[in-house]
Amino acid sequence: MRGKAMRDRVQKKLKAWNKCEKCPLHVFRRNVVLGSGDVPADVFFVGISHGRSEELLRVPMTGRPFRLLWNAMEAATEMADLSSSPSWYMTNLLGCRSVSRLKTPGKVVDREPFKPEIDKCWPRLESIYHIIKPKAIIALGALP
Repeated sequence: MRGKAMRDRVQKKLKAWNKCEKCPLHVFRRNVVLGSGDVPADVFFVGISHGRSEELLRVPMTGRPFRLLWNAMEAATEMADLSSSPSWYMTNLLGCRSVSRLKTPGKVVDREPFKPEIDKCWPRLESIYHIIKPKAIIALGALP
């Protein structure tokens, strides 16, 4: 299975997670951020959890640190004189933003995810991994 059929398979699996209520994070979420990239992919980037901008855009790894990473990868590909760039897929351990509610109504602050939250979201990550079948996994951030 290649190309469009694989992308459709990933999208079908991901849609099932849009209404997930397996952990308390669903109470605070605006959007589920599931993943983005090539299917299949050579490289699988896995972060911890997304932030405010990713939640609004529904795309993981769109903040400033990741723009720097993507620019560095592009430059490295050019310097290595590769005939084509490696394909990649990016996602996070969690599909929901890991936040704590502040005393101010409607205000939240990002935090590290708790182990039970990761455990509940792990099957999503694992199912994506088995479809993507990457050659390499790159963990980003302070993974627990």
